[in-house]
Amino acid sequence: MKRLSKTIYIAAILFLAAAACPAGAESATVTEIGSAGQLAAFRDSVNAGDDYSGVTVRLTADIDLKDADWVPIGTASAPFGGKFNGAGHTVRGLKVAAPQSSAVPVGTVEYSGAALFLILSGAHAQIANLTVEGTVTNTRQRSNLLSGGIVAYAGPETVIFNCKNFASVSVSGKGGGGYFGDEDHAIAGGVVAHLEGYAVSCVNYGAVNSASTSTYSIAGGLAGRVKGYVLSSRNEGAVSVSDVGLVQNIAGGVAGVGEGGVLYDAANKGSIYSSNVGGGVMGFTYGTSIQNALNFGRVGGTGQSGGLIISGGIIGKAYNGASAVNCANMGAVGAAGTPNYAYAGGIAGWCNSGPNSVENVFSNCSNSAAVSGGGQTAARVGGLIGEMGKSLLTNSANSGVVGAGKAFAGGLVGNKLSNADVSDSVYPSGCDAVAYGTLSARDCVPLSGARLAGFVTTVIPSFSASYLTLAVGEARTLPVDLKTYPGTPADVGEFYSIVSASAEPPACLSVTVDGRAVTATGAAKGETLLTAQIAGYRSGLDGGVDKSGAKTAPLSALAVVNDAAASPDVPPVWPDIPPVVSPDVSPVPPDGQDTPSERSSSSGCTAAGGWAFVSLITLPMAVYLYRKK
Repeated sequence: MKRLSKTIYIAAILFLAAAACPAGAESATVTEIGSAGQLAAFRDSVNAGDDYSGVTVRLTADIDLKDADWVPIGTASAPFGGKFNGAGHTVRGLKVAAPQSSAVPVGTVEYSGAALFLILSGAHAQIANLTVEGTVTNTRQRSNLLSGGIVAYAGPETVIFNCKNFASVSVSGKGGGGYFGDEDHAIAGGVVAHLEGYAVSCVNYGAVNSASTSTYSIAGGLAGRVKGYVLSSRNEGAVSVSDVGLVQNIAGGVAGVGEGGVLYDAANKGSIYSSNVGGGVMGFTYGTSIQNALNFGRVGGTGQSGGLIISGGIIGKAYNGASAVNCANMGAVGAAGTPNYAYAGGIAGWCNSGPNSVENVFSNCSNSAAVSGGGQTAARVGGLIGEMGKSLLTNSANSGVVGAGKAFAGGLVGNKLSNADVSDSVYPSGCDAVAYGTLSARDCVPLSGARLAGFVTTVIPSFSASYLTLAVGEARTLPVDLKTYPGTPADVGEFYSIVSASAEPPACLSVTVDGRAVTATGAAKGETLLTAQIAGYRSGLDGGVDKSGAKTAPLSALAVVNDAAASPDVPPVWPDIPPVVSPDVSPVPPDGQDTPSERSSSSGCTAAGGWAFVSLITLPMAVYLYRKK
C-alpha cells in the first residue's frame, strides 16, 4: 500500500514540569472531608466566594448524600479553582433535580447547569480519583442546558483525572428559541457536559440521555461537548437522544459533539441511539482529531418520517477538517425507519468539508461489523463511509457485511462526491468499492472473507501495565499488548517491533529492550518516565507483513523506584503544569521525511514523592499516572 502523502497532524507533545515542591504532589494546604455534612459545608464555602486556589480538598471516606436535593459546588461568580482529590472514594446518593438549576457562562451565552460540581475553572484546577453514583437531570425551561455526572462546565487548562461516573444523567428541559444569538443547546455528558480542558483516564458507566425540545439536543457518554481533550478514557453506558429535538438530535459514545480538540486512546462499549445523528465515538465533529479509538457498541436509530438519519461506527457526521486515524469499529451500524435520506458507514456516516473547505482525513481505519440503512427516497451505505465529500480515505479495510433497501451500498463508500479521494484500501469481494457517484478508488482491492479474516490495517499497542513500583535493584518486564483490526493474524507479534526504549530522566531507571518486551531495573530512588517507540505494520496484499509504511506509536509508563516496592498511600492528583497538546507531530510523515524524534530531558532524578521534569511524545496521559485498582 502507498504511504499517505499528506501529513496528518493529530499526535501531540505532552510536557510535565516540576519545581522544588513536587508538581505531582497535592498542595501544601490540604482540607479533609469525611462526611456528607462536611461536603455540604465545603460546597457552601466555595459558593460563598472562598478561594480554593492552591488548596487540595481530599476525601477520607465514602460519602452518602442519601438522595437529598444537592446544590452544585461552584457558581458563575465563585467557581471551584482548587484540587479535589477523591482519593479513590465514592460520593453516592447524588440527586440534582432542581428545575431552576444554576447559571453557567459559556463564552457570551449563559447556560443552566446541573452536576456535582457546577463549574471547574482556572489553570491547574482539577477533580481526581473520584467515583460518583446517583441521578442528575436538568429540567430548566427557556435556557441553554448542561447536565453532567461530575462537572457541568470544565474550563480551559482544567483537568478531570481518573474519575468514574455511575450516575444516570439527563437533560429534558426546553432551550431558548434559537434567535438573536441564543444558541439553543441542551447537552448531557456522563462525566462532564461541556469540556474545554482535559479529561484523562476517565470512565462513564451511567446512562446518558437528552430528551430536550431544544433546537440541538446532544448526549455524549463521557462528555457532551468537547472543545478540549479526551485522553485514555472510555464509555460503557447507554447513550440516547429522544426523538423530540427540533433540528438535530446528536448522540456519541465518548463525546456528543466536538468543536476542534482531540480524542486519543478512547473507546465506547455502550449502545448509541439517535433518530438523527449518531456515532460510536463521536456524534458530530467539527475539525476534531480522533486517533486510536475503538467502538464496540451498536449505533443506530429509527429516522423520523420525512427527515434524515446519519449513523457511523466512529463518527456520525464529520465536518471541516475532522480526522480519524488508526480507529476500528466492531459495533453494528444501522440507519432505519422512514426518513427521506439515510447515511450509514462503518467509520463515518457522512462527511464533507464545511465552510472553510478543509479536507477530512480517514487513515488506517477498519470496520468488521454489519452496516445497513434504508430511506424512503434514498440511502447511502458504505463499509467505511456512507456519503463522502472532500475527504481522504486511505490505507483502510472493511470486512463487514453491507446492505440497504432503497440504497446504494458500497464495500468502502456508499456515495462518493467528485472532490473525495479513496485509495489503498480493501473490501469484501462481491461488491463494488464505491456504489454511487464518482466511482474511482485508486489501488483498492476486493478480498475474500478468508483473506480479510487475517488482514490488518489498524494496529493499537499498549504496555501491559501503565504504572509500576519497584525497589532499587529490582527488575520488571513490561510486554507490549497489541490489538489488530479488522483481522487477527496467526502471529500478532509480527505486526510490531520496539524501535527504542529509555527513561526520562535516566538516573532512576535502567531500560533494555528484550525482544518484544521492555525490561526496567530500578537504579536509584525516585520517579521517572519509561518510554518506548513502537513501530506498527499492516498486512500486504501478498499475504505477508508490509513494513514499508510503518506507523510509530509512543508508549509510556510511570515508574516509581523506592527502597522497597510500595504504592502511594493516596493516589496522586494531576501535576501542576497542565498538558500542552501541539499539532506539529505527524504519525504519517510526508514522503522522504522521518517521523519526528522523541524529545528528551537532561534533568536528573528527583527524590521519591516528587515529579521529574519529563517530556514525551504521546497523548494517552493515563499511562504514566497512578490508576487506583
